[in-house]
Amino acid sequence: MQIFIKQSMMFGPTSSPFISQFVKNWIANQFKSKFPDTAQSIISEVYMDDWFTNAPSIEIAIKRAKEGIEIFAAAKMQLIGIQSNSPELLSALPQAHIKRELIPLMTDIQTNYVSKVLGINWNTSTDKLVFILNESLIHDKFLHTSTKPTKREQCSLIARIFDVLGLLAHCIIRGRIILQHAWRNNIDWDNEVTDKDAKLWSEWLTDLKKAASIQIPRRRSTLNCLADAKCIELHTFSDAGKEAIAAVSYMVVIHNDKRESSFVMAKSKVAPLKLKSKQEITEMPRLELLAALVGVRLATHIITLHPHLTLKRFFWCDSNVVLHWIWNTNIKLPRFAVSPISEILELSETNQWKYIDTKLNVADLATKFQTFDFSDSSSVWFTGPTFLKQEPIHWPTQTFTDVKKEEVIICTHQLVDLSRTSHDSCKENPFELLPKRLPPFECALLSLIDKATGEKSHSAIMELLKVRKPAIYYSWSKLVRATARMLLMRNEIIIPLLRAKKWRNRTKRKQILSDVQPKSPVPSEYIQLAELFLIRFMQRQVWAEEINALLKGQRINNKKLLELSVFLDNDQVLRINSRVALPYNEYPQKYAPLVPRIPGKNSLSEIMLVFYHNMHRHVCLESQIAEFRSKYWMIALRERLNSARHNCNCCKLWLATQRYPYMADLPTYRVDRKLKPFEVTGLDCCGPFSVVFEEEERKVWILMFTCTVTRFIHTEILLNIDTKSTLTAILSTYAAHGPMLRLISDHGTNFIGASNLINREQARVIDKLKEIQYDVNQHFISQLKEFRWTFLPVKAAWFGGFYERLIGELKRGLREEIKAKGIDLQAFKIAMYETVHRLNNRPLTHIPISHEEEEVLTPHMLAKNRPGWPYLPSAHTLKAAGKPIEDRSYYIEGQKLADRITRRFFNHYLTELTRRTKWNRKQPPLNVGDLVLIIEPNETRQKWVRGEIVSFRPSGDSIPRVAEVRTKKGIKEYTIQHLAKIDIQQA
Repeated sequence: MQIFIKQSMMFGPTSSPFISQFVKNWIANQFKSKFPDTAQSIISEVYMDDWFTNAPSIEIAIKRAKEGIEIFAAAKMQLIGIQSNSPELLSALPQAHIKRELIPLMTDIQTNYVSKVLGINWNTSTDKLVFILNESLIHDKFLHTSTKPTKREQCSLIARIFDVLGLLAHCIIRGRIILQHAWRNNIDWDNEVTDKDAKLWSEWLTDLKKAASIQIPRRRSTLNCLADAKCIELHTFSDAGKEAIAAVSYMVVIHNDKRESSFVMAKSKVAPLKLKSKQEITEMPRLELLAALVGVRLATHIITLHPHLTLKRFFWCDSNVVLHWIWNTNIKLPRFAVSPISEILELSETNQWKYIDTKLNVADLATKFQTFDFSDSSSVWFTGPTFLKQEPIHWPTQTFTDVKKEEVIICTHQLVDLSRTSHDSCKENPFELLPKRLPPFECALLSLIDKATGEKSHSAIMELLKVRKPAIYYSWSKLVRATARMLLMRNEIIIPLLRAKKWRNRTKRKQILSDVQPKSPVPSEYIQLAELFLIRFMQRQVWAEEINALLKGQRINNKKLLELSVFLDNDQVLRINSRVALPYNEYPQKYAPLVPRIPGKNSLSEIMLVFYHNMHRHVCLESQIAEFRSKYWMIALRERLNSARHNCNCCKLWLATQRYPYMADLPTYRVDRKLKPFEVTGLDCCGPFSVVFEEEERKVWILMFTCTVTRFIHTEILLNIDTKSTLTAILSTYAAHGPMLRLISDHGTNFIGASNLINREQARVIDKLKEIQYDVNQHFISQLKEFRWTFLPVKAAWFGGFYERLIGELKRGLREEIKAKGIDLQAFKIAMYETVHRLNNRPLTHIPISHEEEEVLTPHMLAKNRPGWPYLPSAHTLKAAGKPIEDRSYYIEGQKLADRITRRFFNHYLTELTRRTKWNRKQPPLNVGDLVLIIEPNETRQKWVRGEIVSFRPSGDSIPRVAEVRTKKGIKEYTIQHLAKIDIQQA
């Protein structure tokens, strides 16, 4: 026997495509360690003999192209015909690999060239997708109604139009509708069409000729990489007419608070001919349902083409009937709607479907004959409805109650239960009366039970569990009871009826089924059977190979199962074989059923763990473990229960903790030495204090003014804590220390009243000054406009820490001075001034130990000695020193003293403020839309109010520190320290 080996690849044999793909993947895997991205691209992005890929930047594209040339060269394959929208990439590659043969595209302005990519025309110079129609296909004689085409000529032209993306689906579908007219009129292939269809054909050819060479942008967004977008939405519109159905999808890319909408793909089909023979009342609901199904399939296909993107899907439909069927999964449906609705619910979620008015539905353009400019690339067909570029609050909305009841109740003689299948060919079955008495999920279980018991019945129920998603119960106990009732109905009622063949007698069937009590208690033995039934179902989802091996008597290779010495019991339930040598009746855990862990938030195993977690009131992990292992066994049970605790929404309310944002830099008004004393001032009140005034005991308050730069304080006594007394104290401080351009305080009522009064007076004075035409008034107006009163966030004392600490020092000093009650007001003033004097002479920097060092820096020195404003000696001092009064040396010495104090301010004082003694770690930021607990230190956690973050107050370093939170009482500002984020999962 001789073996012959081919030395070259032959074109034509059946094995050639497989061999070429195998060689291509094999050589790519050889270079996977050297060029991982390029190798993966060759494996997944080569279609037949075309390699189509992209890159976020020109440098990466050049690198990938060169690596691809090297990879294919290693397999003795030359990569040729490279085409790109980047001239830099083409110039960086060897010219032997560049594509030269391009298709000329004539336009009104210039001649461009396009290349074909997987059957799609691509204009690389403008980076647009082009629809090119061979004008030789359109005969001029057919543009006039005098010449009628035959059905063969119509079919020949339509079959030659290739539009895989559906760029002109709204135009091409009209030709198909006209061709269907010929079929409905029973016209032979070589016979001419009717006069009406010939006129429609002529108009359609004119529109098709206008639409030739239309171009749309290839890119979905201005972003280089779609993965960098904040969010990507996929909107699919579906519609149906009497002659056609259509669906069109648009991609909306959201980035930088901008929404960009672009055409993705469209699909249009003519309406089936057989529907014309059906009743008129069901025709449009059938077509609308088929259109919705085409839209779901189209969106699913688009998602498979973008595996690396997370697309948020929306489906828009203008049929109230179809939306009613989709939104209400437990209602009865017409027989023709059961299968489509099941597929729609399998490929989409009910909350993704939205209503849209027919006037706004873009798919309506492809289902009806209407006037439209097919040559306009900026039309709504290619860009999508305008509301896609707006925020969701501006989208069309319609609630479920808007659906008319008479539109839903159609063809009642065809209505069946959604959960019923057609496995039984008989027209009547024993489940006919059960849906009226049982919950929908239990009806669905009963409807899938086979006539025979055993594995067929078990497989049918397991298939139902996969399709119907029993996690909708969100409760292990409810699911167990539903399954137990299903088993009870099967064993006690359904199977005896089937075996005795009594179900054919309608009277006996009604009599037996009337005794069924759906709400009656289920026997405990069926509860145990249901638990084992669900555990067996879970085991076959995870350990199917191991169970098959045990059934065949083979050895299993799962190490974790080997450690537990698993075996199958008579019911084919996987159990462990414990080492504890006690009888089963004394130690039931010896052969406990093994429960697997199925990944997923709402899987059966997770629902089971959540049940045991909730049964112990969310506490005592050890009790949960003991309770679970008294009946079952699960690998890594402690870890799974901890995971259930962290995913529990109730526990998250107790685990939520506050976050301390990174300590901000000191504002400019705290460190700017150029500011005059008290130009920026912090205000705060303390008290009340009991004093004797006019022979009676009264309460007084102290209003403290703190300079933000020098930390120098000034105090005034308030006899009443109101707006008038506060304004009087502010004017007194203004007279003593000069103008104050900015005041900082909390939300005290006296401060708010004073601020409002100052703003009103400020506006009035500015208006008066503007009436007097003097240039000097502009200076006063500008000074008045510079005045600001800033209020700190509520319950955020640390925002005013530079004076809040001094308030405490002032209170402690007064307690030492005032030890007896009934002190006179004058004595109280003296005690206050002495305390303020000590605070103004407190050290701000290091206290020197030796006398050689300079004296300590105090707020008094900073406030009274500034560059350009030193203290000058009096005339008596100069005369006593024997110096003439005109001598300026003392002024120079004072200026030098002020300069030294300024240097010490920067070199010693500011350096003491550089450290962040707390809040020195950056925390994960909160985002708009997060759910939070508002922390109230004086209240228990149960009384903390929940809210949603609406916005953030801007800060200098872009780290949010104050947020606006919406609660049931309205929107209010809170600091981040008062908020605890709740990571609640969507139900």
